[in-house]
Parts: sequence; structure tokens; C-alpha cells
Amino acid sequence: MGEEWRRGWHPERIATRTNDDSVLIVGAGPAGLEAARALGQRGYRVTLADKANEAGGRLVNERRLPGLAEWGRVVDHRTYQISQMANVDLYLESLMTPETLNDFGADHIAIATGAKWKKDGIGRQNPLGIDIAAGAKILSPDDIMAGIELKGPVVVFDDDHFYMGGAIAEKLRRDGCEVTLVTPAVEVSSWTHNTLDQHAVQKQLMELGVRVVTTHNLSAVRSNAVDLSCVYTETSKTLDCATTVLVTMRQPVDDLWQACPDLIRIGDALGPSTIAAAVHSGHLFARELGEPNPGNVPFRRELINLSLS
Repeated sequence: MGEEWRRGWHPERIATRTNDDSVLIVGAGPAGLEAARALGQRGYRVTLADKANEAGGRLVNERRLPGLAEWGRVVDHRTYQISQMANVDLYLESLMTPETLNDFGADHIAIATGAKWKKDGIGRQNPLGIDIAAGAKILSPDDIMAGIELKGPVVVFDDDHFYMGGAIAEKLRRDGCEVTLVTPAVEVSSWTHNTLDQHAVQKQLMELGVRVVTTHNLSAVRSNAVDLSCVYTETSKTLDCATTVLVTMRQPVDDLWQACPDLIRIGDALGPSTIAAAVHSGHLFARELGEPNPGNVPFRRELINLSLS
């Protein structure tokens, strides 16, 4: 989006540290990895801790979804760069608590603990959630990526409109499930027009035999079926299914921050968004640490005047 140019950042050069402060970053996802890498480049002493046994955060599993293997470079590049820095330490399987944060004694602490998909249906189409019957089998993308095996028809409700709904539907179909993808939008993964992928995503799903139901909201989930409602006419219909996967919205994993609200949050722990936004958040934190407050960044344009001639 031109943010680096607007802020005057050089892609390879960054100001050296202004003091000898130490930094602890909790969470080795895209934001945490980038913050550690950039702070390490500046010369700060950095400790990066994560409770998982593998660095990458959301990308540990997302890179294993169909067609997304190349996204692993976001992690691989940064873990390699960090491994070459004597002033940056990465500790996995290290669960941090308010007590361990206090005992660590770092001068600066950033919380980069990411976000998780919600399972109540709250999203843009259903801001108050979805009526879910007792006994209904509800899963999130996190559950699917964790390897839960499913049997019987599956409905994937995509109210996110980016890549996740299509990727989950493709994975389940390749795993042998009968899959129906339902979305309130007029097409599958509509936001991927911005990444030039939409046509390819919908074509792939159709060729795999995924049933696609557009312009329909998921109004209720029963024990063995879902109720759909047309977003234009409110006409209702019911689909039989054994499992419903809700791809609606993510919620920050901020328990540690809730206990220590004076700490800084970065990446999805601050506001769930794209991987690129998480990387930018981590880089922004690293750039601004120890530097004077830049205030409001001016709105810069490459073209500063429109000729009337």
C-alpha cells in the first residue's frame, strides 16, 4: 500500500539503536519475527519467546493449506536472519506468564500472541452471532488446520471473504469430504479480487466438486443441518450436514495483555488482519523503539499537483 515509501523507510537500512535497552517479544508469528529481526538489525538485545514448538504463529498451519506453501517464506526468511544474529535469541516451548515477564526484567516487552478464529458465528453478516443448537458440531479453521478428521457432509460458511474459506473448503474436499461452501457474497472469496486470485479460487473449487451457494447467510445451525437465508429475499432453505465450519472473524489472543495492560501489543494480538499487516506492525514497533515520536505521518503523494492545462 506504499506505507514504506510514505514513511520514508529504506527497505534494507534502519537506524541503529539509541540505547542499551533489552527487548522481550512474546509470540514468534509474523509480527514477532519481524520485530525481532528488525530490532536485531538495529543492534538491540532481543529475546523472542513462543509457547509452540515451531516458530511461525498462524503460518505454522496456514502454510500447509492447499496452494499456500510459498507463504512459508515469511517465516523461513526471518528465522534464518535471526539465526545469524548473536544478539537475538529464540526460545520455543516457552510459555510466558505475568510472573515470568516480571522476573525476566526486560526494558521493553511486546505482546505478539496472534489471534484465533471464533466459533460463535459473529462476523460482518451476523454481528450478534448465529443461533447454534445444542449438540451441533461447530469447528473453526484452526480446528481443521489442527488435523481434526471429519465424516459426512460439511458446510463451510465464509463470512471472511478472503482466502481462508476457499482454502479450508479445498482441503476438506481433497480429504474426501462432501463440501458445500456458503457465502453471503455474490462469489467465492470476493476479497481476493484485490490479489487477482478470485477467478482461480472459484474455478479450483468448482472443478474439485465443491458445491457453492452464494448470496446466502447462515441463519441457524441445527444438530444435523443448517438454515440458510437469501441476503436479498430472505427466502429460507435447509441443508443437511454433519459439521459446520465457521470462517467468520478472528479474536486476539490477549490473555497475557489483559493481565498486563501496560504492555505493547503488535500484529494480530492488537488487531487481526492480513499477514502483511502483521509484518508491518512488527516492523513499525522495531523502527520506532527508542526514537522520537514522529507524530502524525503526513499524507504524501508521488504526484503533488494536477495540471489544469
